[in-house]
Amino acid sequence: MKRPRSMRPIPFLIALFIILPFVELYLLFELAGATSAATALAVVIATGILGGVLARSQGLAVIRRLRDDLQRGKLPADALFDGALVLVGGVLLLTPGMITDTLGFALLIPPTRKLLKKLLKKKVKALLAASEPREHYSDVQFEVKDEDRKL
Repeated sequence: MKRPRSMRPIPFLIALFIILPFVELYLLFELAGATSAATALAVVIATGILGGVLARSQGLAVIRRLRDDLQRGKLPADALFDGALVLVGGVLLLTPGMITDTLGFALLIPPTRKLLKKLLKKKVKALLAASEPREHYSDVQFEVKDEDRKL
């Protein structure tokens, strides 16, 4: 079965690793042109520092939730998903740029992370529902040879 265009990773990866950095550079140069190079540099440094502080506090909050869920005997799936989103948000904030900073902050702020998590869960469920069911091999028969019995 052929994969739908939306599920092909190569165009997405090309956009992510080649096109996005150029767009980010363009936006930073535009900011520097509209203000000054020092202001653009200050914005990059400030978002990196603020993002690091926010990522640390949200990461610790997720670890506390994870620990609480485990102590209650509850499967910590929601906390693990939050942890993954916080990690991605922190990584996005480490990369200089206005688009990645916006996405990173959106993943670190709990209300927007909750909304994005809800959208991502719907997307994952739709992808799983659309995927082909795996073949089951419960009716496979094995033949035992005489030399195998000697082992």
